[in-house]
Order: sequence, then C-alpha cells, then structure tokens
Amino acid sequence: MTSSSNIISQPLPGQEPRARLVLQLGHFFGIQSVAFSPDGRTALSGSSDRTVKLWDVASGRELRTFTGHFIDVMSVAFSPDGRTALSASGDGTIKLWDVVSGRELRSVAGHSQDVKSTAFSPDGRSALSGNGDGTIKLWDVASGRELNTFKGDSRCVLSVVFSPDGRTALSCGGSETIRLWDLASGRELRAFGEVATSVAFSPDGRTALSGSWDNTVKLWDVASGQQLRTFVGHSEYVESVTFLPDGCTALSGSWDDTLKLWDIASGQELKTFTELFDCCGAAVAVSPDGRSALSGSSDGTIMLWDVSSGCVLREFTGHEIVICGVVANFKVLSIAFSPDGRSAISGSEDKTIKLWDVASGRELKTFAGHSDYVRSVAFSPDGHTALSGSDDRTIKLWDIASGCELMTFTGHSGCVNSVAFSPDGHTVLSAGDDGSVRLWDSVTGAERASMVGFEDGSWLTLTPEGFFVASSPEAARHLHIVRGFDVVPVDQAWDVLHRPDLVREKLAGDPDGKVKAAAAELDLDKIFQTAQSGEGQ
Repeated sequence: MTSSSNIISQPLPGQEPRARLVLQLGHFFGIQSVAFSPDGRTALSGSSDRTVKLWDVASGRELRTFTGHFIDVMSVAFSPDGRTALSASGDGTIKLWDVVSGRELRSVAGHSQDVKSTAFSPDGRSALSGNGDGTIKLWDVASGRELNTFKGDSRCVLSVVFSPDGRTALSCGGSETIRLWDLASGRELRAFGEVATSVAFSPDGRTALSGSWDNTVKLWDVASGQQLRTFVGHSEYVESVTFLPDGCTALSGSWDDTLKLWDIASGQELKTFTELFDCCGAAVAVSPDGRSALSGSSDGTIMLWDVSSGCVLREFTGHEIVICGVVANFKVLSIAFSPDGRSAISGSEDKTIKLWDVASGRELKTFAGHSDYVRSVAFSPDGHTALSGSDDRTIKLWDIASGCELMTFTGHSGCVNSVAFSPDGHTVLSAGDDGSVRLWDSVTGAERASMVGFEDGSWLTLTPEGFFVASSPEAARHLHIVRGFDVVPVDQAWDVLHRPDLVREKLAGDPDGKVKAAAAELDLDKIFQTAQSGEGQ
C-alpha cells in the first residue's frame, strides 16, 4: 500500500505501474532500519512511525510508502531479486511486500514478543528473524513455515543477517557481543566486538559493520574479530547499518532522524538524507462561558475546575479497565466541551471516546471504533456530532445521540494529533505526525487539500487531484512524479500542476466543477514521459 501523499492509485497485479505525484514528507519518527536494493538504485527504511519507505538513492527522493504495521517497524530487507521486501515490527509480525506495487503479500506471526530484525537468505528462499525474547527463527518464505529456532542474545536479538553464501549468520543484541552462527546446526561459531544495535556483512563476507548506542558505526574483520575503522557523524544512537552492493559504501540510520551514506575506504560521510517533522498536543478545555475548565490526566481521570478560584469541582473516572481485580487507568489525551457546556467528550489511550454529563460527572456513552490511542476530539458547532483523531491515522465522525460512527476520514500517513470543525460545520481540519494539515468535506468525507509547512518558512498546498500552489519553486522540490522506480522533479510539469486557481476552487468545495473537469484531462503518465524526455535532452 502507498501513502496518501501519493496521487493516483497503485496498479492491479499484472499492470504496468502508473505515474504518481508524490509529496515527500519523509519519516517523522526515528529510523530503525535501512537496506539497499540489490542494484543499489533504491533503499528501504523502516521507522518508529510504523511505515516502510522506498527511496531513490541518487536523488534522495521518496518513491513509495508501505503501511500495515501497527507498531514500530524494526527491520527491513530486500529479496535478492529486488522484487519483494520484508519488514519486521514490534507488533510481532513479519510482512512480505511487492516492491513495485506496494501490496502486502503475506504476514507471518510466530515470535512471542516484538520482532527486532529480519533478513532474506541469498537465494531468497528463507528468512531470519530476531526477537525481543533472545531467539532467532529461520523461516520458509514461500509457505511462511518456521524451519528452526535457536537461542541468541540473553536479552534480545536486535539484528540478524545472512552471510553472502547463506551458510552463516551474524546477530547482535542489547547486552552482549556480536555472534557468528552456523545455520545448519544453530551452533555459535564465534563472538566478537561489543554491544551493537545492528550488524551487516560486506558483499564478500570478509568484513562486517555494526551500529551502536555510542552514535558510531564500526567496521570489523570477521575472521579475527579485529576493529578496522570507526565512522563518526551521527548525533544519536545508530539503529541500522548496511553495505552498498559494491562493498565500497555503506548506509546507516539513526535516532537523530537521518540516513547517512559513508565511504568505506576513507570513512568519509558522502550524503545525509533527512526530511522530518514533529507535532504535539495537550488535554485541556475551557467551557463556553469561561467559568470552568476540564483537564485530562495520565491516571485516566478528568478534573472539572472553577477558573476563578482554581478549585476542583468534580472528578470524572471511566477510562479504565479491571484486570484480575486490579484497576488499570488509561491516560486522557484530549477533551472538549459541547457548545452548550452541558456535556463533554474525552479521548484516551484506551482507544475510546467517552461522553460525559458535566453537572453530575456521569458517563453517558462510550464510542468505540479506533484501533489505537485517541489523540484529539471536537464537537460540531451544533453539538449533534463529534470528531476524533487517532494514532491509527484516521479521523472518525460520530453521532452524539446514538453513539454511531457516521464516517471515517483516511489520508494521513501518521498519527492524527488534532481535529476541528469550521464555524459553519461544513469543513473538517486535521493535523498529523506526517507534517500535514488537511481540509475535508464534513458531508462526503472527501479530502479537499493537504497543506505542509517546511522548516525554512516555505509552504505548499496540494489537492488530491495533483494540483498545487507553493510559496516558491524551492518549496515545490518536495514534490516529484514517480513511475515504478523512475522519478522526475515536479518543476518539469510546473505549468500543468502549479494551479493556484484550481486550489482555490477546491478549497471552496469546487462549486463549478472546474477541478473535476481539469482532473479528467490530467494524464500524469503523459506528463511523466514529457518531463523525462526533457531531462534527457
């Protein structure tokens, strides 16, 4: 699957890939793992934002986003032919993806805890996975069957990798050294180095890279265990390392939110990939008359305060469950008063929204439907409906009287941190970890536009049809057209896609159908071909 930032849907199996307009937002949380494609032209990255991204190495441009995991992606790997990819997640699953289409082909579960690392064998027929419980598992890729299990680090296995001949493997963990394994027997052959978070064999199998909590990358001689070189440049710990297929360069991913490309012989940093955003929020609300306020707490309670005196008037409890007689409380992440101030809604880490009577503190209703934390809630101006934004990347519209879910808005590629209605109730506004602010039609649920601001003060607004307006040509560099693994900058199609007039029409709801008509005439494949021809001249 691809990110909503990709305009035009993915092809069906057997179809040629179509051109797509991609808004490059990058990962918005730490990068846990990186991997080069066999031909070295593309790279994968897995992140704590629960996505996998495909990148063009030469330009640093984002090609595709794979979504499906619901907890951090800890490891990624290409198959030897580059046509499929593996991802391992804290959700305990390993997923197999089709790289060209972005389709999820298979999901395998077998570890008792979070899967920290995964790797393809050189022939692509088997895979290794390292687990938080310290075990390593060998899998048959075609069937998803577990072939063997052997014990790794005493605490957890953070990284596993096959040797080029497929006969041995390296692993590293959170408390001990790097280990070399014989895969046929599961026997440990050698231990060397130090505590590491990630390991990788060189293409000839003679050397290995390790990434560590000391923010460095180290090069090792596998036969002797001798340290050959240290690469310095990251400002946070290094989560993942890998060699380029020629063995002369390497890529590292760090919690400083960057990918770095290194020259093996000199240790010189060649390139840094970065394009990241952040967002936050708080759980507090003031009543319409300004006399009282509500606050949400980490212990799951909601407090009603008198604004003038600062005294607590009432305490609401309900975001909790009882397990074996013990009450477990869930943090309240968002709260809002109804327009008349008589009721309130709250969103919580328990994945629910609750409706409260303010006067009595009584819980009136629970709205369930999100699959992750509810970060933001808001009443409509008439008080008849409510919005909720969640870490499951969706926005939901609810009917207050019945508690029924009316609609789900999908489009954000990260957690939705904030939601709001326009004063007339016709438009929904949302903001997410993906760095975008989006406008939606509250009646149809259709996205009107996505707005992104960048660190240099520039900005860009993009419609789902692919038309955009930018503060400057420099801001538009975050947009590019992708077909398969080929990419061209959007400035090659500036006259066709840079349409401030159509963006204005779309934000107004496209009352005269101008955007719809222009979109019907838009052919991104033709634009791509023309732009590619222009680049080649």
